[in-house]
Amino acid sequence: MVVIDDVAGGKIVANIVKVTEGSVSEADKAKLPVIEKNMATAFGKAQFEAVLNALQAKTDIAIREEKQQ
Repeated sequence: MVVIDDVAGGKIVANIVKVTEGSVSEADKAKLPVIEKNMATAFGKAQFEAVLNALQAKTDIAIREEKQQ
């Protein structure tokens, strides 16, 4: 079982039952760098959102009115 932080602040639970070796075509091999970059970007955004949500949940924010001179 794998638990993944969701961008919306929830959790995704995945159960991997079976992994089989596949074959990669030459066309797909050419796409791998773009796929890896997109996956890394998505993972980074998800982690950033999770940290930001945690910080916002723990932070008290107070708005002060500007003093009149």
